[in-house]
Amino acid sequence: WICQDAFRDTGISEIALPDSLEHIGNSAFSGCKLTEIRIPARVNEIDEGNSFLAGNDSLAKIEVDSGNKNFKVYGGALYAYENATKLAQNIPCRLVAYATAHPDTSVRVLAGTKTIDSYTFARMDDSKPSKHSITELILPSTLTAIEPYTIDLPSLKTLEIPDGVKALDSYAVCCEHLEVLTIGSGLQSFTPYAFGANGLPKLRSLTIASGNPNLCAVDSVVYDKACTKLIYYPPAKTDTVYHMPDTVQEVGAGGITFIDSLQEVFISKALTKLPANSMSSNPYLRAVYFPGNAQGGYSTAALDDSSEDLLIYILKDSTGWDTNGWQNMNYAYWDPKDNAVKEGTLSCGISWAYEAGMGRLTLTGIGQAMPDYTINEEKPWQIFADDIQSVVTKNVSKIGNYTFSQAKNLRRVDADAALTEIGIYAFYGCPELLFFNNFTSLTTINSYAFSDDAKLESSLLLNRLKVMGNGVFQNFASVPFATLGPDCTMLGNYAFA
Repeated sequence: WICQDAFRDTGISEIALPDSLEHIGNSAFSGCKLTEIRIPARVNEIDEGNSFLAGNDSLAKIEVDSGNKNFKVYGGALYAYENATKLAQNIPCRLVAYATAHPDTSVRVLAGTKTIDSYTFARMDDSKPSKHSITELILPSTLTAIEPYTIDLPSLKTLEIPDGVKALDSYAVCCEHLEVLTIGSGLQSFTPYAFGANGLPKLRSLTIASGNPNLCAVDSVVYDKACTKLIYYPPAKTDTVYHMPDTVQEVGAGGITFIDSLQEVFISKALTKLPANSMSSNPYLRAVYFPGNAQGGYSTAALDDSSEDLLIYILKDSTGWDTNGWQNMNYAYWDPKDNAVKEGTLSCGISWAYEAGMGRLTLTGIGQAMPDYTINEEKPWQIFADDIQSVVTKNVSKIGNYTFSQAKNLRRVDADAALTEIGIYAFYGCPELLFFNNFTSLTTINSYAFSDDAKLESSLLLNRLKVMGNGVFQNFASVPFATLGPDCTMLGNYAFA
């Protein structure tokens, strides 16, 4: 008898098991440095749970003595059998261990296998690279569950969960480069934590068999069958905007997390539950649109670790946003019923489009500068200037003089790397301006460009700046964090006064 954890993490590289051995405990040789192992003929039981050979990264060969009636090796895998008949038919009931250093890159788990011991295809220490070279893993229809820490194969890009699998335990599948996942008709429940802490960071496509009575996937997003609960949003899905179906009443914990591409989310009209960590750790999420009142089931911790310039868009007549921590968020207004879009072209060829429902003005060029305006000169969007809440510039090199001066409801400016210059008084007197993204591309900021913008929160990362005029950031309630690069040759009077 070898007890549980008997040789765990001892570092042994060789062992000869006695012929009298009958029982091997859970994790008996975990974390060792074995290169091969022989299972004697009398061994009739190997404990289920964590594989007894987990973490032996150099293990290339597992052997079983010919007289053993309970275990057999196929390829690099050690299987357990219910009886001699099943052994003769090569129909196992359980996959006990796999030789990590076995040369096969394609592994087909034998039909009949119902369970796979934890760590069979996974590393024990996440801080170390996996030694598995498997690029294809084919699971049998007889499999009923995937235990915690079972599949962690860094070279695996596609995986099919067969119809027989009813449960995926936490950390069951943690393949960091998995891109495509197919789930069969038998899975009864689902949690994002089945995919580890970061939820399969490369996963871009997920499908669920149409016959599954418990779950569905719409455009790779997982919901319960009735589409009332959002369960999982694939991290590598490339959409920048997500419109939640109006049937969704709840977003589960971990449901929309670690999504680098996601910038805007439109919340369901039926949503009543948005718990902590349900939409967290989305670094570029800049806007969330709520179509009704704040609900008691909404937690501000749902949005932890989102972009620092996150804006919450609400209806003007909605209520409840001044309590339970929501009063500390930054807000803008939207009207989902107003789909009007107004468009035009400036004299320089830059096109503009105004989306009335969300107060967004987008300027699109081919690298040219906007024209300069005078203090009283009307701009093409003058009639709705007071309604502009955000400005987006695309391939525009300069925002002209006075362009958005005294835009009283402007909250945010999103500029790409083409923008290098801000004209005089361009954003002067914008009392609600909170965020200006991409200060880093600017080389010239002319006088009073952001003067009297007392609420501006964006860090002033002016690494490429060469010239800053007079009073650029004058009359701020508090100057945000600022850095200047080595090329700055002119810093005007009262620039930060």
